[in-house]
Amino acid sequence: MHLNVFSLRNKMDRLEVFLEKEKPNIVCLTEHHLKNQKKSTINFEKYYEGSIYCREKISKGGAAIYVD
Repeated sequence: MHLNVFSLRNKMDRLEVFLEKEKPNIVCLTEHHLKNQKKSTINFEKYYEGSIYCREKISKGGAAIYVD
């Protein structure tokens, strides 16, 4: 499943509810707007971080893959 979240931090609650209901095996998020130092603060129950890319010199953007 792919979602363009356009800033993950302010959508965590809604995304967790959605993941619990839909139960996708793989979740690809784009435009998460996280920096490297903040990425470790994002945790989804039942999912681990498969891969994540954070832009450091340009604000916004980024992509992450979470796997069940």
